[in-house]
Amino acid sequence: MSISDPSAAAGTGTLSPDEIRCLLPASKDTRMIPWVHFLFDGGPVAEVAGHTTHSSRRRLQSDAQRHTALTLLGLRVVTFTRDDVVRRPQAPNIATGAISAACRPGMNNSTASGVRFPQMDASFWTDQLAAVVHGRKVILKVELLAQATLTVEMVRRLGAAGTFVFATTGIGTGPLPDAESFCMHTDVSGMSMNQAIHAGNRSVRRLTPGATEALDEFDPEHGALVIGDFLGDSPTLDGRPFLAHRRPEWLALDDKTVIDAFWDRAGVIRSPCSIIAANAEEVGEAFDRLTQGHGVVLAVDATHGWTGAGLGTRPVLKRTSISAAISG
Repeated sequence: MSISDPSAAAGTGTLSPDEIRCLLPASKDTRMIPWVHFLFDGGPVAEVAGHTTHSSRRRLQSDAQRHTALTLLGLRVVTFTRDDVVRRPQAPNIATGAISAACRPGMNNSTASGVRFPQMDASFWTDQLAAVVHGRKVILKVELLAQATLTVEMVRRLGAAGTFVFATTGIGTGPLPDAESFCMHTDVSGMSMNQAIHAGNRSVRRLTPGATEALDEFDPEHGALVIGDFLGDSPTLDGRPFLAHRRPEWLALDDKTVIDAFWDRAGVIRSPCSIIAANAEEVGEAFDRLTQGHGVVLAVDATHGWTGAGLGTRPVLKRTSISAAISG
């Protein structure tokens, strides 16, 4: 096909999803479809394009191809810059008006080319959970008992036959859940938040006799649905499978020294980076090579497990700050 064909460019529905994908930025993943920043009910897509990250030749080309593909899918694209969002006092009114104007009559999430975008409101998720939860005993694994209060109320509304809260670390603060419960009280005193999460995960694999007894009393048949928190990496809780957990093949990608190969396969545009030893000489060479006047960011690898909450991450704005950043 020729993209200069007026009928095709008008989005008449003559293009198949495969043909539309051909207009996207080059990617080795042939299943790629356009990603968006915000998709509103009624069809419009809102994009936020920062002057720094969206002004290069490669990024401008990528954005243009993606917006064309979205248009051919039957979606209207409304673009805002960072200044629109944070500096213009009238920006909220402008954004509301632009998005409302893009919701033309008859436009919905079923597009002319047959690609459907689901309505992802709260019911989209609760309907799926209800199908899994209804009529079953549910065990909720959390770090702190008080974390589960609202979740207990939700699973009851979804039809759970009984609810048990299993906490690895402590009680927490605030209202406690109205449910049977057990707390292992894993000692995390003096630990960082990151270390405490890892300790809680390890304790799931090394349950105390009191923990297994409490679980068996609530669920002697080992048939309960077990729902963990999003950082849990154990497949089971005393032999009961978790509804979901972080699988080893996923965790293997949670490492800054290996993830770039994955981004390359997916055709993801990103800031340049280098994998180096944590010494002043190599960091200095990388700083000179990568900085574009804004400095660089140092981040630890996953030698000792994944990290979060900015742990091991240091901004280095000047070359003279490298030694302090490494030692800090």
